[in-house]
Amino acid sequence: MKAKINGKELPEAANEVAIHTANVGKILLLKLYVDGVLAQTIYGDGLIISTPMGSTSYALSVGGPVVDPSLKVYVIAPIAPFRHIASALVVPADKKLEIKVEKKAKIAIDGITTHDFLPDEKLEIVKSENEASFIKLKDNFYKKIYEKLSFRLSGIE
Repeated sequence: MKAKINGKELPEAANEVAIHTANVGKILLLKLYVDGVLAQTIYGDGLIISTPMGSTSYALSVGGPVVDPSLKVYVIAPIAPFRHIASALVVPADKKLEIKVEKKAKIAIDGITTHDFLPDEKLEIVKSENEASFIKLKDNFYKKIYEKLSFRLSGIE
């Protein structure tokens, strides 16, 4: 996925773009727009926008869903929302996402690159024109998730 702040391109993300509070312990107000329409107002520690590949990582740890990698969607998951009216959303990857913050925040791309995000700026997330190719192993995605994430219940097969 491609991220831009006020038109300036940031490095592309394979897994997720995360917006965090700039100061630990301080709540952040974020507004999320989908194709120009206000979709959520979030009070919390931040927001994660994840690809299907990233859905089994950071987004999952904050309550987001596991998404089949064949789907062309984004998972939008709040980080520690103050009010639990904000829940994870799944939106088609061809939608344009915009995020605004009311005070200084940080943006982390794939947990590596960080950037400042200021209140007078707008973060845009769009689908990248670049497609990544991965070697597909014989393991079934659902079997692998079941085994890796320990979704087993003893005594039930």
